[in-house]
Amino acid sequence: MYLGDPGLCPHCHSRNFFVETSGKAICEVCGIEGELKPVTGGIEFVFPKDQYEHAHNTVPGKLKHMDDIYHMESELAEQKKTPEFRARVEKYKAFIQGTKPVRE
Repeated sequence: MYLGDPGLCPHCHSRNFFVETSGKAICEVCGIEGELKPVTGGIEFVFPKDQYEHAHNTVPGKLKHMDDIYHMESELAEQKKTPEFRARVEKYKAFIQGTKPVRE
């Protein structure tokens, strides 16, 4: 499998990361979590080796990712049933007004 030019992520070679203020970094492509650490001449992505099984481009990682999506969507579906959620939606509907360009 072609992974592209070497990047910061040693698994998928991506250069794109979500970086949190806590120092945690998540590869945007494969989902491996670790830290970006300064090294001589650049930055290195350091992560525990057990993160390989969470990589979205591996079979175990795909299954875990699907499970995460299922649980998040299930939680959102339950939240949508609450009066608090409906009130929040109505608040945004009242605040956000659609615009339409004037046709000449």
